[in-house]
Parts: sequence; structure tokens; C-alpha cells
Amino acid sequence: MRKLGRMLAHDARHPATLAKRLLRKATSPLRLAALPGRIRRAPVLNLHRVDYTNLGDLKCGPYSYFDFLGGHPVVDINDLARWEGPADLGGKLIVVGGGGLLNSVFGRQWELITSDPSACLIVWGGGHNAHGSGRIDGYSHLDRCRLVGLRDYGQGHDWVPCVSCMEPGFDRPHPIRHEVVFFEGSHRPVRGVDPAIPKLTSRCMDLHRVLRFLGSGELVLTSSYHGAYWATLLGKRVVLIGVSSSKFFGMKHPPVHGTPSDWMSGGRSARVYPEALDECRGANRRFAAKVEEYVAAFSTASRAGELRLRYRRPRPC
Repeated sequence: MRKLGRMLAHDARHPATLAKRLLRKATSPLRLAALPGRIRRAPVLNLHRVDYTNLGDLKCGPYSYFDFLGGHPVVDINDLARWEGPADLGGKLIVVGGGGLLNSVFGRQWELITSDPSACLIVWGGGHNAHGSGRIDGYSHLDRCRLVGLRDYGQGHDWVPCVSCMEPGFDRPHPIRHEVVFFEGSHRPVRGVDPAIPKLTSRCMDLHRVLRFLGSGELVLTSSYHGAYWATLLGKRVVLIGVSSSKFFGMKHPPVHGTPSDWMSGGRSARVYPEALDECRGANRRFAAKVEEYVAAFSTASRAGELRLRYRRPRPC
């Protein structure tokens, strides 16, 4: 009780902390152990990595931008590692993505997702993410999916980049204040970057602040996938430094690669992609139209099933 009292007293003195705590609670994904009933009854699930220390993971769920998915439960893919079995997935439509969920550390979760043939799987904005690899060498589990939209370009499926491009913040002006800024991926710190360069990490959970920061530089150095993606959408020249995953090698609008100590040569060859924002949004809208048809069909079938159960005649004694 004393610990709770100290926590409440601290929040009362720091309204921003209280707001963040309440926001996190209000938007937290459904925990399978806590609310199995709703998960079991839901015809449609949104499934991706919900990480409150990584802004890119939080912003890559299509349900945040398309209303036809917004009313359906959200499940953190890491929760599946604690799931006792795949039975609850039977007959469901599961929208997986976005994020670097393919050929990555989520192999166990994919085994559970794909083990029930009656589940209808859709990948929206998923991407290859083999750490320590500099190439995309094929995908596992996609043969079990009904629709596949990959954020990796030219891989034999619909190209559907991260849905965070739908954020209205990309339409706002961001005054340039620096020649170069550095946006660091928080899970893989980079050494050797000039400390005089303005820096922000992906642990910043305020997207508006991140976009203002990226927009403030003429050139963006980054070791973050979403840092590179968002800077490109803002019309910036981008140099990747310290990258170590296949996820950086499937971008349709590729940045250049450099080193922490010698990024200037890369900066001179980096280019701007003024068409990137419209292309990314158009690809997501076209894919959304396909997904919406599936969601409508599954929701209708679920309601019909509920009605049949509710109004079926009781068996004679």
C-alpha cells in the first residue's frame, strides 16, 4: 500500500507521467490470460509486436489507421509464446503486422499461428528481419497466408510498406534547423558518431516530436528502420549507419549506407524521394480495400453463427 501511495503521489506531482501511464493502460493490448473469453469470441484479431519502448512497433498496426479494424482485439505477438495451444485461432481472421516479424525471433509464435488450417491469415506490412544478415533470402510460413502484403519491395508479393505512413504528421511543415541530425535505434546503440550532432533515440514515444526532429535536419543519420522510413517520407536524404539486419535491404526508396565516422561521402550520394509518401499511402489504401472484404465476410459469418446459436430450437427432452 505504501508503494502504491508513493506512486500516486509522484503522478500527482508529474501530470505528464500520469497521462502516459493512463494512455498506456487504455491502449494496452488484450492479454490472453486476462481476457480469454473475448479473444475466443472475436472473429478478427490484430496481431503485431506491441513494445512500449519502441515507437516503430507501436505505430505499425493497421488498426490504428483503418476503422474497419479498429474495433477488433489487439494481441501482442509475444503473448503467443505463453499460449497453451492454437485452438482459439480456429475460424478466425488474423491480421498480422506490420513490423519485422518474418524470418526473425518470432519463429515459435509463427508455428502457433500457422498450425490451425482453419485460421485465415493476412500479413499487412510484415518484413524480413534476420539479424546479422545483409540480404533477404526467402520467407517462411507465407504459404499459409490468404493475403500477403510485404514492406519489402520486389519479393513476389504485394508491396505494402509500413502503415505508419498514414499518420497526418507527415503532411505538416517541419522547419529545417540543422545540417544533419542523428536518430538512433535504441536497441542497438551506435558508437563513433560526433556528439555535436543533434541526437534522438527511438525510445522517444512521441511521434510528433520524432517527426519534428527528423524534419529539422537536411540530412538524417540513423540506425533505426523506422527512422530511415519516416525521414524518407519527410523528403530527407538518409544515411544508414551501424545496421545489422536484413530488414534494411528491402526498401523501395533505399537510403545509402555509411559508417559512424565517415557518413559524409554517403550523404553526398543520398537522394530525396518526393514520390515516396504518396506511393506508400496508395499501396496501403489498395491493400486495405482487399482486407476490408475479408473482415466484412468474417464479421457477418460470426454474427450469423451467433444468431443460429441464440435462436436454434431446443432439443426435445
